[in-house]
Amino acid sequence: MISLRIIPKIIFKPGEAFEELKGNITGEDGVIIFLIVSVVSLLTFGFFTKLLGINIMAVQFGFGTILNLGNAILFLGIEFFSLVLIAYIANLIALKLGGSGEFYETFSFFCYAKSLNFVQATASIVVNVWLYLKVLETISALNTGNILEPTYLSQLAQIIPMLFIIFSLWLIYIMANAISTAHNISKLKGFAAVIITNFITGAAIFVILNLAGIRLV
Repeated sequence: MISLRIIPKIIFKPGEAFEELKGNITGEDGVIIFLIVSVVSLLTFGFFTKLLGINIMAVQFGFGTILNLGNAILFLGIEFFSLVLIAYIANLIALKLGGSGEFYETFSFFCYAKSLNFVQATASIVVNVWLYLKVLETISALNTGNILEPTYLSQLAQIIPMLFIIFSLWLIYIMANAISTAHNISKLKGFAAVIITNFITGAAIFVILNLAGIRLV
């Protein structure tokens, strides 16, 4: 089942959303949702990037730090295969924790979890609008003979890590609900499965990309 109407619930009430999807979804559905979410998020961010002339992704949502065609293609592939790997490992760990789910459903649920990309893209757009207005304010002050300290740069350096932490925890929460529902295990075990999986896959991807000479920028 491919359901776009359930996306807001995935973001804000993931437990209820995954219960609705359970038993009504295929691996192919998950791939389609992943592509829709990724492309729409990217196009929305790209539109405002062109409008503002600022293409900084203050909040990562799968396409690197700076938006360009090369990053979009590279990171879309990395994001997809990472998702397959994460779902595979999380599925194995959940089974070890007493779960009874299937890989295809775990994978599809994780694809739906990427719906958070919409919120992350929106947050990046808001940050870029704020940055754009701050730059205009500085230029306007210079035109009137005043010199403003670019304090917005230090503020930006504080905002980005804070947003990263917020959205990382948010995604973990959604994915924990996904694995919990897919495998009929407790939320606590769902969190454990996601945390262990992220640690394993994060370390593996870091090593692989470094060996391949690919930098995540």
